[in-house]
Amino acid sequence: MRLRLGVSLFVLLCASAHAGPADWKRQVDAVAQPLLAAGWCKSIVVGLVDGKDQQVFCYGSTGGTTPTTPNADTLYEIGSVSKTFTSLALASMAGEGMVALDDPLKKYLPSTVALPVTSPAIRLTDLATHTAGLPRMPPGVPTDSWISPAAGMTSSQLFAKLDHVALLYPTAGTTYTYSNFGAAVLGQALAVRARRSYEQLISERLLHPLGMLDTVVALKPAVIARAAHGAADDMSDLPLWADTAMAPAGWIKSTMNDMLRYLHAQLEPPDNPLGRAIQATHVPRVHAAADLGVALAWHVRPSRHLTFHNGATGGARSLVAFRDDRAAGVVMLATGTTYAVDAAEGQLLDVLDGKDPAPLALPAEAALAPGALDGLVGRYRFDPNLEIVIAQPGARLTAQITGAPPATLFAQAPDRFHLRIQDQSVTFTRDAGGHVTGLVLHVGDDELPASREP
Repeated sequence: MRLRLGVSLFVLLCASAHAGPADWKRQVDAVAQPLLAAGWCKSIVVGLVDGKDQQVFCYGSTGGTTPTTPNADTLYEIGSVSKTFTSLALASMAGEGMVALDDPLKKYLPSTVALPVTSPAIRLTDLATHTAGLPRMPPGVPTDSWISPAAGMTSSQLFAKLDHVALLYPTAGTTYTYSNFGAAVLGQALAVRARRSYEQLISERLLHPLGMLDTVVALKPAVIARAAHGAADDMSDLPLWADTAMAPAGWIKSTMNDMLRYLHAQLEPPDNPLGRAIQATHVPRVHAAADLGVALAWHVRPSRHLTFHNGATGGARSLVAFRDDRAAGVVMLATGTTYAVDAAEGQLLDVLDGKDPAPLALPAEAALAPGALDGLVGRYRFDPNLEIVIAQPGARLTAQITGAPPATLFAQAPDRFHLRIQDQSVTFTRDAGGHVTGLVLHVGDDELPASREP
């Protein structure tokens, strides 16, 4: 039996006890506790639903000056899961005839905006399915910091970026290329059509009707006070991302209780126009890869009967996933900029499938002898356009590749270090006299050498 929204949905607190599959706590403990114990994650809240069974599990610390254990009312950045809210607003407006999915984007932009020429023209549905040919981020937005990309950008400034963009391919609606830029343009174009701010748009069309009253866009002091601070790869605090017109792509903040309301709405859409809009967002419209389709923002894996979207900000991670063959789903909200948190998403999908999660093999940090870092700081060049800068801002080294944020290096052995942002490692090379002459970046089976700059 499926839960009906507004009839049997209840608010969960982490201390609450609810009937549910007996193995869930053991399985989720096996996912969360090793990450927290080894410093790969700062906090994680997991919600699981299967029919009438629903449980929430909370771990770690919210960070900040008054850290506490998170609960189901703690606000988290949900990152790109925000895109599903934007596409639901699109489907809702289309259901009312305010827009059509196949409407050209230009119809809803200021007349001064010069869109790139494509054949056919970029449509609203192309933006929602990542097939408009737009790059991942707007031109000129820095990508070398974890803190608030595009902070303060207005919708007018966002639209103006379309004047200068180079499309990744000339034919809209054919090729899947993930684009935060496109999702942001879609949300702001819908807001223009509705004569609302983006936050007003989603509040009126989905948040209030679904009872998601703690979900917000604007970063206000009251929001910061209730939120889990982001966490860098070394678990130091990162601020929440500042307000920007990029909000429709990934700047929404929500709680586990609200996201479970959202999950239930996906599992059992209400019998009203909003429910029909929800169903419309689930329909695959684009083939992206083997066993991967794209609906309106949602991604679909037919072989697993799975519809999902994950998200990331500078210091937070999120996941919403649900099955299409039964009323079962999972929500994860977490802080920690590490690939292990990303891998935890896959473990939780195993739990959703009734399997024990396979343990992650995570490298431990080694203690080095005093002076082991001496002589490693410097600039190393891969080619004329790409370098990596090794710095020592504290007890550990950091590595920053051209155009990317800095990443902490965790020692594995003398001259060998592991990154936690991605599953990569760095080995420093020395000459016969022991002087550092370069490094090798290990990316999977590839080895990328870089020479030390004078």
